[in-house]
Amino acid sequence: MSVRGCDYCAGVVIDVCRDVAAWPGRHLLEDGEHRRYFGLRTAEHRVIEFECTSQREYEMWTKGVARLLSIAAERKRLA
Repeated sequence: MSVRGCDYCAGVVIDVCRDVAAWPGRHLLEDGEHRRYFGLRTAEHRVIEFECTSQREYEMWTKGVARLLSIAAERKRLA
């Protein structure tokens, strides 16, 4: 997995952005057409972008982070 847009990736994640466009020129890499991209929106209104090498990896990360955010929101609501 590759990361873009992050000098120091600290902060509170508030959302998963699933509609991130492909990075310029990545389609030229081997299997570039199979790569998928997503972002994590932080409380500071930044989006940290990630590149996955397959649809399976993309789904694992986006669903996993969304689930963690859901669990955190539920715990916050109950507190």
